[in-house]
Amino acid sequence: MSVLLGATLASACTFGTGIAYATDHGDTAIYNGEARNDARLTDFFTTNRGDKLVVVIDTNPTIGTASQSPTQSQTTYYFPTDVTFKAHIDNHSKVSFDDPARNAHYGGRIVDPAGIKENFVFTFSFDNSNQLTTTMSSPDTELGISGFYPTTVLQGDLVYVLGSGFTADTRVNVGGTLALLSHTISDNVLVFIAPFGSNSGAITLRNPDTSTITAQSIRSASPLFVKSFQGINKVALENYNNIIANTAVTDAIKTGNVLALADIGLPVKTFAGLRDDPFIRTTATGKNIAAMALEMPQSLFTHGRQKVLISWAASGYDAISGHFSDVAGGSFISMFEPEKNLINTLHPSQHVAALEAAAQLSPPVLLPCQTPYQNGIVVAPFNTDCSESERMLKSPDVAIFDTTKPQSYPNGRALTDDVVDLIAPYDPRVNGLLYNPTNGENVNGSTSPTVNDVPLSDTFPYFGLPQP
Repeated sequence: MSVLLGATLASACTFGTGIAYATDHGDTAIYNGEARNDARLTDFFTTNRGDKLVVVIDTNPTIGTASQSPTQSQTTYYFPTDVTFKAHIDNHSKVSFDDPARNAHYGGRIVDPAGIKENFVFTFSFDNSNQLTTTMSSPDTELGISGFYPTTVLQGDLVYVLGSGFTADTRVNVGGTLALLSHTISDNVLVFIAPFGSNSGAITLRNPDTSTITAQSIRSASPLFVKSFQGINKVALENYNNIIANTAVTDAIKTGNVLALADIGLPVKTFAGLRDDPFIRTTATGKNIAAMALEMPQSLFTHGRQKVLISWAASGYDAISGHFSDVAGGSFISMFEPEKNLINTLHPSQHVAALEAAAQLSPPVLLPCQTPYQNGIVVAPFNTDCSESERMLKSPDVAIFDTTKPQSYPNGRALTDDVVDLIAPYDPRVNGLLYNPTNGENVNGSTSPTVNDVPLSDTFPYFGLPQP
């Protein structure tokens, strides 16, 4: 399916600087060798605010240091133009909660790790003027771009239908009644005025000549995507006519411009810029991070579908070939060896197979034993002299988020989650290198904070303001 949503927003880049230490810690060997700090992922969050889903990608662990790019300073950050950052959501892979160990460490067990597949992709890229473009697409054309149906649409409501395969001849029926006022804005977006009163039932669309539109490829607008005008009236008609007559808006929608869709009522927000590093650790105190964030209706992914989402971030650098150059999903899953060098450049569907293949080598590459680890001390090399059931669990580097449950690590990850302290009981490398379980301190002796050093915001993008 072609790109549906996009945005062109000036990045908010007049803030302070700092070093970021977070989930992936900028651990990709490829980027380290290329010295492309601005392409390194350091953190990924999947969280929600009420009925909104929020995804956050943090990058660049060297902002404000001697190794920074000459185009960066303590008050300004310029995102790279030759790197794309992506957030992925899989809302079809089944997740089981029958394994207490995996529930505690990863938020659940993905039944078929090899079947992980992104149903939605959000791509962040930047031009030479440091402007952000965000596009949303669905690789699965039969899925359509959204997954919900309206339950109540009143006569005169202005409705936007998101899907695929729309033509100028596409006809709209609501509850069996033909909508006389309808217009195809692009092959993905159609607008109409509801022709009836009371409950609607399902919206159906059809191309009379080709019959190319099917029930599977149409995902109509939810009530969140409806502007109500209480019957056909002057306001409704003016809005309708303004949309179809405004060639600038129409052209922007065709090219995937989020601002154009936001202007006609779609609740989508994007952000890019410097913010305080939300990682709750002494090493992140007083530091900033280069961040990208996107907020959308959660029902876009869950209405009429499963409520458990799988998500991950990736970055790609133009000069490096391969599917991904860096992947970040679950906290610390690919920070340490051997996972760091085995799975960081692979699609999550390949992660478990790569780890299992490494375990079959001679000599095998094995994950360390699970905790409890003795006295919080990591033995070098890793202690792998344990039974298979005692070894670290093999898992793809993704975040699992059950939207029906309270949102807190390991169920997704909120900005307030102190992940080091939460993960230390399960991963000896975190336990010994970053956390002392006997006194809750960092290994260097400093007391570990329990809350972020800057108050988090109640409004999008929800980070604390950047350090001065």
